[in-house]
Amino acid sequence: MALAIAAIMLFGAVLWIQEFLFFPILESSTVMLFIVSLVLTQLAAIWWPDAADINRSFSWVFASAMVLSGAPLLALLALAVTSFVTSVISSRDTMIGLFESSRMVVSVAAGAIVVSITGQQTTLVSNAPVDARWLLNAFAAVAAVVITHALTAGRSADEDDFFNGFGVFSSIPKTILTDAAVLTLAPISVVVAERSLALLPLLLVNALTVHQTTLRASSREHEANHDGLTGLPNRRPFRERVTTSVAAGRASALVVIDLDGFKRINDHLGHQVGDVVLKVVAERLNKSVRPEDTVARLGGDEFAMFLEGEFEHESITRVLEHVLAEVRLPFEVEGNTLNVGASFGVALAPEHATHYEDLIERADGAMYNAKRNSLGVAIYNPDNREENHGRQSMLVELRDAIDHDELIVHYQPWVNTRTRNVMGIEAFVRWPHRKRGLLMPGEFVPLVQDGELSTALNKLLINKTLRDCARWQRAGYAMPVALNLLPLALLDEELPDYLANRIRSHQLKTSSVQVEFDDRYVSDSQLSDTDVLRNLRQLGVGVTLDDFGTGTGSLSHLRATPVDALKLDRKLIQTVGESTASRAIVRSLIAMAAELNISLIAKGVEELDTVQILHALGCHEMQGYLITRPLTAAQLAKWLSMSSFSVATQQIA
Repeated sequence: MALAIAAIMLFGAVLWIQEFLFFPILESSTVMLFIVSLVLTQLAAIWWPDAADINRSFSWVFASAMVLSGAPLLALLALAVTSFVTSVISSRDTMIGLFESSRMVVSVAAGAIVVSITGQQTTLVSNAPVDARWLLNAFAAVAAVVITHALTAGRSADEDDFFNGFGVFSSIPKTILTDAAVLTLAPISVVVAERSLALLPLLLVNALTVHQTTLRASSREHEANHDGLTGLPNRRPFRERVTTSVAAGRASALVVIDLDGFKRINDHLGHQVGDVVLKVVAERLNKSVRPEDTVARLGGDEFAMFLEGEFEHESITRVLEHVLAEVRLPFEVEGNTLNVGASFGVALAPEHATHYEDLIERADGAMYNAKRNSLGVAIYNPDNREENHGRQSMLVELRDAIDHDELIVHYQPWVNTRTRNVMGIEAFVRWPHRKRGLLMPGEFVPLVQDGELSTALNKLLINKTLRDCARWQRAGYAMPVALNLLPLALLDEELPDYLANRIRSHQLKTSSVQVEFDDRYVSDSQLSDTDVLRNLRQLGVGVTLDDFGTGTGSLSHLRATPVDALKLDRKLIQTVGESTASRAIVRSLIAMAAELNISLIAKGVEELDTVQILHALGCHEMQGYLITRPLTAAQLAKWLSMSSFSVATQQIA
């Protein structure tokens, strides 16, 4: 609105200018030609939107030519009305239309004021020859138009955005270059029109060539500095923006953003859907920040933001949690309802670093901390720097341990406490680290984000478990074994065939093998209804969702996920004795499982009181330290022979 008010105020100044530049307008066929051309080129943008930039540039040529011809007021009136009507119809937004038309009017009015100040008298009025002074004054007026238009660039018609736009100077040189290349033709048009109106079309052909050449050069520069898919700045201009700000000593926040589960979406639903996801995320990030902030795509599914200002840790966390909430909102893509999570890592200048390389490296480390610990947003902590280096070292050691067959498998049975039968054995991998001792899955499995490493771990677990399972069956024990696989197995299309081949090679039945997946990953990945799960079930392999009952997506994805059993999360089970809410949730899940004909197993049972409560609720299959701790294969064989729980000895059908 501020720009619109400024435009109206300038009309008064133009009225004063008109006193000095007025002449019988309607008697000039040249001026009439200019005004008709201005109106036609402006309105043509409505029917020819693809050429809107060309139409705007030519209308500016005609408006500037009218100013130089002594008709500034008529030029401003025609430009104001036609540009406003065109902008509103094209954008369907009155405020944006008012803003854009005001910019054009103010810019041309600035040129008219320069004409008045310099004492410019057009050849149409005075019949004076075109000399160096006339050309100098004419080009000064054109320069005023071009520079004013560039400086009044803003993101919207909102007043705050308008004033913020004055601080965004990165696009000003390109705007000036493009506009000046065409608008310098305005004084030439006046001179040519004086000599012969028939020559004007030839001049406009040259104007079109100049305009297109300039646009192509500007477009190449834009492509070099922007991501072709999302339209966001790429790494190069982002680096320049950060470096300039930090060098000036301004406080700021650099944020590195990595999407959660994007690779799974991209691999399963295809790159076309993945591209749509990236566009949606880019748009939401851009809309969630201030006009003066910068959002960039660094590559792949990695984005970055740069926010200038003094930020406390709590304030920047609140800001980014709001942005994260926007990113997580569900949206439709080709019939699929997707919601994408993200991990944000923050580094503050000058608190954490004063150079771009250090800032982005520390923001990247904070992002990995957020991803590893499911924090959503994490601020760089110097105490975690060694931990980040340690994470990379541990991944190298893990690959080496797999190559040298150093990982082992432990087993933990689950039982029916009412019938006293062993119902199955869960198998999970553990790592006897050379320096850190025996590492639990939770200490190294979350580090595995690479599909190749995940496949290697899953194959190791399958081979060792099926080998032990074959031994137990030869010894007369016929209980099923459940493989606790890494979540990336959901996207391993070769898994069903590989597992079937290994089952056959050990002369086992497919019904003696089950697979377990963490419910949190199945729910978050949006890939619960995968071909991998369906193919596993078609083989006769049972599917279990582990840690069920606490994730926000559990119930919403259960309908689409082909499963045979649910294992209730240990945190839910361990609070069932003291929490009325936990008991109500467990009771509801038991009823739901019975309705769906799905087995239900309570994990984390450690006390007899918990057993009695679960019995009262109707749950009888349990797993936990009260029954036994995880055991090696040899220890499990001994436990089976001595346990009070019965083990089936007949062959599994």
